[in-house]
Amino acid sequence: MVEPISRDEFLAHIEPIRGNIQELVQLQREQNGRVCKMDTRLGILEDRAPTRVAATIGAATGTFAGGIVTFLQYLFK
Repeated sequence: MVEPISRDEFLAHIEPIRGNIQELVQLQREQNGRVCKMDTRLGILEDRAPTRVAATIGAATGTFAGGIVTFLQYLFK
């Protein structure tokens, strides 16, 4: 049968574990803060970046306008 341990024995064994757990909690909080900051930055970048549809329309419009200019230059040369 297992004999019970005293309160002092328990505290002597649990204190190093408690310190490690507190360190892990602190590191987790720091990591959460970094992730939150990066999430905010990513959201800002996504809001500023044009969408794929807008980029495609812009490229098509630029190509069409360039084609017309080239055609007009060829006609009035």
